[in-house]
Amino acid sequence: MKKLVLLILVLGLSISCFSQDSTSSIKELKNTIRWNPTTMIFNASNLTLGYERVLKNSQSFSINIGFLKLPEMISEENEYLSLEKKGGKLGFTISADYRFYLKKYNLRPAPSGVYIGPYFSHYSYNFDNTILINDGSDLSANVDLDVGFRMTSVGFELGYQFVFWERISLDLILAGPSLSFYKGKVNIDGNLDLDEESEAYNYLHDK
Repeated sequence: MKKLVLLILVLGLSISCFSQDSTSSIKELKNTIRWNPTTMIFNASNLTLGYERVLKNSQSFSINIGFLKLPEMISEENEYLSLEKKGGKLGFTISADYRFYLKKYNLRPAPSGVYIGPYFSHYSYNFDNTILINDGSDLSANVDLDVGFRMTSVGFELGYQFVFWERISLDLILAGPSLSFYKGKVNIDGNLDLDEESEAYNYLHDK
């Protein structure tokens, strides 16, 4: 954790020093549109945008909303389970935070540079699929899966924000310990009578 904090601070100092030798001519921005690319780690089509308003004393608040999808749970090429039909799939997130930009480490004014602060986030994901299960014998079954997942978090974050063209920013939240509450459901409909010792049963259980 100490190495991560040191890396962020060094990165912030390096970029700030390279970008501007003096802050006297830099225009202070009150409103910023933000893009968070970290959600694309899970799916390239994920998109999260935010709006940030700068207050006095290098402080700000922001709200963020996005569409998020997780990787496919079932592979169509698996010998035990095959995807017969893809149903609806929807994931979204909403979050808000209050930021304190560290003047000591930032040569540019807020909302650019290293920041810390509390945050709140909520994530929801749902999908339904129809899969064909085959345990290696003559037995096979079509099963409908209805899966839902919720996560609500409150925590404290550390990050760095890059500002481009005075209105667009690239926001990197690199550390954010939190207290999180989870809720999930898995509804299975269909005639399913698998041997609990079979590899098909074990694969489905693991998934």
